[in-house]
Amino acid sequence: MTTQIFKNYIEFSNREDKSINGVTPDFAKEHPDYEEDNKSNSGCFNCHRCYNCDSCNNCTFCIGCNNITVSITLPEKNLLDDNTKLIAGAAMAAMFTLVSAAWLVASILVITS
Repeated sequence: MTTQIFKNYIEFSNREDKSINGVTPDFAKEHPDYEEDNKSNSGCFNCHRCYNCDSCNNCTFCIGCNNITVSITLPEKNLLDDNTKLIAGAAMAAMFTLVSAAWLVASILVITS
């Protein structure tokens, strides 16, 4: 699939064609081969050396990955206090840990069967 440069993740998530991959300008500078890296991916953002992935976000060296991406759009004025930000960050980290653990268990089951 094609890969385009987007200013940020919010701009990427607002694209009409959700199969288009995206990278930020900084990511494109760090990884000049980003278009080749994403040829087999669909809807991925800032992914490097991934293959056949769908809707990944900031992945590296994945195969057939399908990350759950959580994005929160805040109003222009940041109305969240530091404690709320901390709780939201901890919740997202916990969710990522659970998804990673489930992926690991599934991989082990496939390998051992």
